[in-house]
Amino acid sequence: MNSNDKSGTPCPLCGESRVRDLGSRDGYPVVCCVACGLYFLDPMPTAQDLSAIYDDYDATDKYLAKYRKKILTATYKQKLVGRHLPKDAKTFLDIGCNIGAVCEAARRLGYESMGIDLDEPTLKLARELAPNCRFQRLTSYELAGQGENFDLVFCTEVLEHVPEAHEFAASFRQLVKSGGILYLTTPDAGHWRVPKDFITWNEVKPPQHLTWYSRQTLVRLLQEHGFDIIRFRRCHRANLRVIARAV
Repeated sequence: MNSNDKSGTPCPLCGESRVRDLGSRDGYPVVCCVACGLYFLDPMPTAQDLSAIYDDYDATDKYLAKYRKKILTATYKQKLVGRHLPKDAKTFLDIGCNIGAVCEAARRLGYESMGIDLDEPTLKLARELAPNCRFQRLTSYELAGQGENFDLVFCTEVLEHVPEAHEFAASFRQLVKSGGILYLTTPDAGHWRVPKDFITWNEVKPPQHLTWYSRQTLVRLLQEHGFDIIRFRRCHRANLRVIARAV
């Protein structure tokens, strides 16, 4: 056993309690699961702490400045991912939609477009910018509980913010129609650009980021919840970009 190994909180992915202590970042201990390799905070922030982070999210102004560019980028991605959909696919969901640029891009491509987020002031702005899209203050769990599902679901740079891996993955499997497509992105903890001293990586920024996946751990999560991996898009940055089909 490595001298830094210890017994900690069960891994959010595999449930193993043996973890490797990697040190602390901004007062938050970071560990790596010895069994599956998932990186995560141990302990996790409380639900109350996490809720406070996303009240009037401080990145909104940055996104607003890039709104038009984000529409163009999202349009390219949706066309690329849409090649894997049947021609009659018509419904789109963005989980963690912020100001709605990705939803507006989907609407312009002909989708019935919806976005969900937790920050009501940001959603108010999204409704003003994209009045022909539908925006609601909901979690993916709440929307899945309403029985809605979609042909194409985007979940970009959200997974790393979520402490309960399996519950979240189960919710977006419910939201993607069988045969539909999920496009998911998250920082790549297994990328060659990640420094050997993991906690110095610029994507380790607790408490906003709680978990960090490699290609192997992300494949495990998605396959356990009914997705077939179509492919990972190549990325020179330390970022995972996966296209997966709901089976």
